[in-house]
Amino acid sequence: MDRDEEALARFQSALLLLLKEDLPEDAVRERLENEPELEPFRAEVRAIDSRALGIAARIVKKWARRDPKH
Repeated sequence: MDRDEEALARFQSALLLLLKEDLPEDAVRERLENEPELEPFRAEVRAIDSRALGIAARIVKKWARRDPKH
């Protein structure tokens, strides 16, 4: 896995964990924006519609399962 893929994997993991926390959409965005490790994705985070975060959170709560190996 190259550096870009590793950074993307960290971003995806952080996003999934936040979506599972049942936080308000603005809190999810704020935490992603303020995480120094995720700085390369700030523009993308700011571009996500709040409604999309809400829908994603509902989907994650219903369907997501974390692999116990990770």
